[in-house]
Amino acid sequence: MEEKKELTPVVQEEEKRLTLNKWVQGIVHYKWWVIGATLGLGVAGALGTQFGLNSITEKLTAGYTYNLATITDEDNVERFVDGTLFNYASVVSKGNMESIKASNEQFKKIDINKIVKNSAISVVRNVDYKTDSSGNVVPESRTVTYTITAKAKFFPSKEVGKEFIEALILSPKTSSSLAIARYSVTSYISTNFSELSYSEKVGALQSQQRVIASTYENLEDKFGGYVIGNANGQTLAQISSDFNSVASKVSVLANAFYANGYVDYVSGQESQRILEIKAEAEANAKALESKQNELDVAKDLLKTMQSATVISTLQSESEYSKELIKLKNQITALSNEIDSMVKDLHWAGYYPNSEGVWEFNDYDEHNACFQLTNLDATWVNKNAAYGEELASAASSLIVERSEATDSFKYMYDHYNNGVSILNSGYVEVKSSISWVIGFAVGLILGFLVTSFITGEIEVNYQKKEKESK
Repeated sequence: MEEKKELTPVVQEEEKRLTLNKWVQGIVHYKWWVIGATLGLGVAGALGTQFGLNSITEKLTAGYTYNLATITDEDNVERFVDGTLFNYASVVSKGNMESIKASNEQFKKIDINKIVKNSAISVVRNVDYKTDSSGNVVPESRTVTYTITAKAKFFPSKEVGKEFIEALILSPKTSSSLAIARYSVTSYISTNFSELSYSEKVGALQSQQRVIASTYENLEDKFGGYVIGNANGQTLAQISSDFNSVASKVSVLANAFYANGYVDYVSGQESQRILEIKAEAEANAKALESKQNELDVAKDLLKTMQSATVISTLQSESEYSKELIKLKNQITALSNEIDSMVKDLHWAGYYPNSEGVWEFNDYDEHNACFQLTNLDATWVNKNAAYGEELASAASSLIVERSEATDSFKYMYDHYNNGVSILNSGYVEVKSSISWVIGFAVGLILGFLVTSFITGEIEVNYQKKEKESK
């Protein structure tokens, strides 16, 4: 009797338990329930992933590079060629996004305020350098790329979001094109050129010649000499060569000015003009002394900077190099300015005496004051003709400046005004989970949950059947 009492509860407990056999029986018995619930949860998983989870996690992103009409100055500030500031982050500024939204009807449902409020869009600048086998950075190997990222849920659809992001990426190209259109080689020949003195005219012509030559040099450094440089199909080398003939005439005119003492004056007022020239020369002599002092200080500072002890006072080697270059440029500018002032003093008839003081030299027969005093007939005729040559050179340089401006615009517009989206060339959707995964997870969960439920139902069903017998 005692053994039966011990076995009875075990049998009852076994009847209440869900076994593998009863689980399978439940699935078979209630197969349509299992199939229906499994499929239902699979669909729910797919829909939940596609329209629920993805709406929270999905991001629209793209990497891109710019090849715009910009120039980086010595302070590492990037500007468009017309001088306006280029800021890569401005593509996601509220103003720019509002402008892009207004440009396309399909963007009208985008809520810019909500995007800004939730910091739902950002752009970062990536700078990479190549290294050699020793791990050292390779000079001039820097590459700059940008990555823009936006939360997909803030757009009416992913497709609209992609197009909006792409429009943002491309937007600086418009600014670049406008900067190119606004660019013009600096003009030194003003509308009152005819009213200037010979000295001022020569200075204006030389400045104009230098800036045009510098424009071509910079274009050649950037694009090479054998690329097409204008709408006529000429190469930059050909255009620059044509300009050199005009530039050489300017150099000849400048040399003739100093060598022959050419000077503008009114007939009968030669004495007054001599007094003006000497007064200007006295002022130039004092200014020259000040400039020479500046140059001496700059040269002494350069020697100090080139010593190793000064490097430790700067934050980095790059900062040291930048300051060194800036100082060398200052020395070059001062030297050129001093050379020009010395030429002007010699033109006026002034030379330093044994004590280094600048004074008028009566023995110089080529200076302007001497020529105005003697008024040699041959010199008078050549002097008048020289004024006409200056006017002719000014007209030529006005044309050359226009051609240099056109070449600059042509080359930047054709070779330096683009945007490239990296990878496949389009905006990508990231952090997105495929609906297939949601469907599969839903199927698995649906099957497991419903099969265990039907298994429990089967256990209870069999228990009731036994109790009813």
